[in-house]
Amino acid sequence: MRSQRYSRIDAMLNELVNRMPEAESLMVLGISVFIVRGIHNTPRAFARCRYHLSYRVHMHVEIELATELEREPLATIRGVIAHEIAHAIEFLSGDPLPDDLDDLERRTDMVAEQLFGEPIYYDDRMVQCMGKGARGTRPRPDGLR
Repeated sequence: MRSQRYSRIDAMLNELVNRMPEAESLMVLGISVFIVRGIHNTPRAFARCRYHLSYRVHMHVEIELATELEREPLATIRGVIAHEIAHAIEFLSGDPLPDDLDDLERRTDMVAEQLFGEPIYYDDRMVQCMGKGARGTRPRPDGLR
């Protein structure tokens, strides 16, 4: 746990990780999660997922969550984190990623839905949300960036 400052993000992250099959540790999978400033540069930008190859053998994935996510409804925090965990798992799976960004993002939502057993919706701002209080559009609309 980082600090009380981001307690809602930490609590949701822990809840989702504990719901993963066999409660895999993100660290064991090669996933690090950071809460960072400066990535909430558009109304939809609450997170990003990146991967790094070490010596072309080992892949490490980083999920960065915007500090502003702490003030969002719990359904938004859950949906954003679930979506980014699904991206990380996709990167680590070694399966080819779709060339089309819309196909990639929809597939990521499907992975998150299978992993956590709940649908992902897109709220009126077109931000992911999941779980209690989640409502909106699904599947992910084309062209979201």
